Amino acid sequence: NRFEASGEYTERIFQTGNFLFQKFWYVPWLKYNFTILPGYKKGISGSALGGYNIGINKNINTSRKKAAAVVLDFIISVQMQKNLIGKYKFLTAISSLYDDEDVCNNIDCNSLKKIQFIVRPTSNSSDYSDYSKRFRNAAYKYVFDNKNLYEVIDEMEHLTKPYIINLNPKKNIIGFINSILIFICSIIMIYSLKYLFIDKYRSNFEFLPKDFWIIFVLGAFIIMNTFFVDIGKITVTKCKLKIILLNLGFDLNLVPILYKLLINFPIENIEQKFTNITTSINNTSSKSETENDTHDTYIGKSNDTSNSTIQKMIKCHFKTKIELNNSLKRGLGSTSANSFQSSNDL
Repeated sequence: NRFEASGEYTERIFQTGNFLFQKFWYVPWLKYNFTILPGYKKGISGSALGGYNIGINKNINTSRKKAAAVVLDFIISVQMQKNLIGKYKFLTAISSLYDDEDVCNNIDCNSLKKIQFIVRPTSNSSDYSDYSKRFRNAAYKYVFDNKNLYEVIDEMEHLTKPYIINLNPKKNIIGFINSILIFICSIIMIYSLKYLFIDKYRSNFEFLPKDFWIIFVLGAFIIMNTFFVDIGKITVTKCKLKIILLNLGFDLNLVPILYKLLINFPIENIEQKFTNITTSINNTSSKSETENDTHDTYIGKSNDTSNSTIQKMIKCHFKTKIELNNSLKRGLGSTSANSFQSSNDL
């Protein structure tokens, strides 16, 4: 649809000249006559005010601030603004120049003096471009989609309208119901702590110590009740208080669980690990000494056994040798005697 066309499309139409009239920004280099927008009532019009802002950095030293002020004073001076209008046909915020004859020879002062400027609501949102797009899309729903006018106006107001949580059910039923539910849940949470001190239910709470259960519930209680900080008009103090309460609540709520995870973490602590290492070293040393003693004893026993065996072998050798010599002597003696007897017989 041409009504929803972008600025680039309008500029292309300006170049072709194929139009009866167009709604666009004031552009000095477009060689067309312009006039104010017609209003619903005679004499009432409106033109969006745009442009550039000039400022001086506050973080520079004094001498540079003074130098920048001199430049700024020169740019916004009447003579400089008059020169810009005469040379470039730029508009100026100095309304008295539109009564200057030299200025009016270059631009249409009569039409410019009739303009009723409207400042765009750039302060309504941190992102004005997004706000403007959503505002226009809401208007298009009425113009092109035949959406109910009151619904479109409500959608436009919703973009910037501040909403306040109120406990009055006539003004804010959701806030009232939410506050009742939070109050009931808070009472139940606090009341449930009594079961920590009843012996019958003690086995159900062995996961954490009693004081840690109280801290856990207290953290959840604080987190849930930060809702009441948002009741009424939102202020900077309330925002900071809510952040503090949320941090405190989450800390109290998570610390008991973190404690349980730490004490059940499947890694020995440093002290126990050091003790185990020391014991292992001592056991290794004792074992080594025992093995050395056993080895030495074995070698000693082996040497003693070897010496004894050798001695026995030597004794046995000499004994055998002596017995052999004796046997030989006895044998020779018998032979000699027999020979002598035989000779006698002869």
